[in-house]
Amino acid sequence: MTIQTIVKKAIKRLELEGKSVTPEFYLEAFCKEAQKAGIVHDDCTQLDKFKNSLNKEFQAELTKYNIKTVSELIRFLVSKLNRTNTSHCSKLLESQTELTKKILNAITVLHNKQASDLAINSLKLLSGDSS
Repeated sequence: MTIQTIVKKAIKRLELEGKSVTPEFYLEAFCKEAQKAGIVHDDCTQLDKFKNSLNKEFQAELTKYNIKTVSELIRFLVSKLNRTNTSHCSKLLESQTELTKKILNAITVLHNKQASDLAINSLKLLSGDSS
């Protein structure tokens, strides 16, 4: 089956379902018709690629929602970001930075000059000293 045939069937599907030919509805119909024809198209796998690039915690949370399009995924992520507690994030970042500094300070006393030099340079970068 050719792409042109799939396009025609997708438009016919939208007409039968009484949906407008909007980009979102069209993509959904196109992907259903392509799947029926056994054709895998990049536009139809984009959502899965984005979902798989998220960490496991987000992936688990996404399974609770019926997200079918990239725009729904974006709306979900924007909503999630808007609910983020900035003070919690700041505290977490500060804690991680302090831990990193302590580890780097411990490395500076090792008997490995290369490691010590790298740790010293990293500490300078973390403290904002670029000299």
